[in-house]
Amino acid sequence: MIVWLDRANHPHWIEVPDVAGSVDHNTSYSSDLQRRSVTEWLTKQVGPDSSFSLERRTPASTVGLAFGLAALAFIVFGPRPVRGTRWYWFWIAGVPLGLGFAAYAVRELMHPEVVRPRRSGFDGFVTTIICGFVLAGLTMTAAWLVPRL
Repeated sequence: MIVWLDRANHPHWIEVPDVAGSVDHNTSYSSDLQRRSVTEWLTKQVGPDSSFSLERRTPASTVGLAFGLAALAFIVFGPRPVRGTRWYWFWIAGVPLGLGFAAYAVRELMHPEVVRPRRSGFDGFVTTIICGFVLAGLTMTAAWLVPRL
């Protein structure tokens, strides 16, 4: 089954029994031939005026990945953190929506007051999991409350 959103943000799905046998699920659409065959099949099913893509990498995702790696390198190789250990900030960097990196920038770089005891890596791990659940809940609630535009 392939699921996608159209331009109006409405979900659509299609069973793909004809194409499923030709797609190697271990390669995750890495082959251009497989990607083209699935794209051609979808175009026949939903019509030529529909726009969709099986590409996963976009310029925005590449820039986001570059900024994320640069921020992570700054946490690991930058000045010694004073509010939490490097492991704490490593785990906090995993908080969704870039909020972990924002927390690092605000708490460590803009207001670096020494706090004892420093937060441990375990604290960061637990905090990241809790923040992930809370943000997922808020996102789902917002999607339910806000009507589709």
